[in-house]
Amino acid sequence: MEILREISSAGKCPILLIGLEGWPDAAHAASTAVSYILSRSECVLVYQADSDALYNYTVARPYTEIVDARVRKLAFPYFKVVKSSLQEKTLLVCHGHEPHRTWNKLIGELIEIMERHGVELVVAFGSMLDDVSEIKVSAVVSTDRDSQLVRELGVDLVQYSGPCCFYTPLVMCCSQRNIRCICLWAHVPLADYYEVLSRYNIVDWRATLALLEKFTALTEIELDLSEAYHRANEVEFLVRRVKSKDEEAGFSKYLL
Repeated sequence: MEILREISSAGKCPILLIGLEGWPDAAHAASTAVSYILSRSECVLVYQADSDALYNYTVARPYTEIVDARVRKLAFPYFKVVKSSLQEKTLLVCHGHEPHRTWNKLIGELIEIMERHGVELVVAFGSMLDDVSEIKVSAVVSTDRDSQLVRELGVDLVQYSGPCCFYTPLVMCCSQRNIRCICLWAHVPLADYYEVLSRYNIVDWRATLALLEKFTALTEIELDLSEAYHRANEVEFLVRRVKSKDEEAGFSKYLL
């Protein structure tokens, strides 16, 4: 059984952006960055994953809405690729939840999709909790050329040993095929900020903004970031209010 089935042809798309929910999405910063881009572009579904082949539903539970004892909505975790048109640029965007199984097979099929659509650069969004005082961005890359490029953009090179996410074997596979792949990681401060954000289930828009800024610099795609700046300032203000023990009234509009 194929993991992905073709919905429509996307034509030539030189960039593939991927940002998944789950383990590589601390404070929902990475998935929100992808959603921000998708909400500002015209999207056409290109590929749809077979969720039963990728997910353990006891780990990533389907979402439901029940009203007056009737099931009104049931949504399973998903893995999709869409064609996104931003002004005069077209890119493929892969979004959904990080798969639980068949990583190698799925990556092989993603590589086939890239080759079929002329993808020259893969950019992955991730976010992690870290013992830092301010938001920063680091990167894992597939080519030496991009090591220098990300340094010039003020992005640190990752030094790490331990469990990995779906992006790591994707970067390695791209490296073996000489495909440019840059995985951008936003570091979310664990102390002070995240304890407040997690309490109220608030997106860390400061980390989301950091990813979007680096993405636009890497790809030269013009993107209106005014709303992201506004939301990042709101998060900063709200966290400071809570830490200073001010009133918490009015938080509801910021919650997920």
